[in-house]
Amino acid sequence: MRYAFVFVLMLATNPIDDFMQPGGRARVIAHRGFSGVAPENTMAAFRKAIDVGADMFELDVLLSKDGHVVVIHDDTLERTTDGEGPVSERSLEELRALDAGSWFNPAFASKQVSASADAGNQGSIVW
Repeated sequence: MRYAFVFVLMLATNPIDDFMQPGGRARVIAHRGFSGVAPENTMAAFRKAIDVGADMFELDVLLSKDGHVVVIHDDTLERTTDGEGPVSERSLEELRALDAGSWFNPAFASKQVSASADAGNQGSIVW
């Protein structure tokens, strides 16, 4: 089961107005963090989004085998980690042991799958 945190759209009475900044500038929402310069849905991508001034970032979450909410898009591990199989068949500890960055660039080899609480600590986030 996948969830994306962009609840602002559902809570807004007039979503267009709520996504405009004073002066008419549209809010910038970084999809899976700044995924053009860092591996998607990693703490590095979220920090990069904040560093360049994104107003918010969107992230995807799934449940681990032991019931933790983890930040990852795909139901399986192959595309964005060095693991194999369904996310739901791994514990948080097992997921954090995976390399979630090398697929993007070897410079991100130390990046790992995060729990949603880790991402929430990056700044103001709407849950």
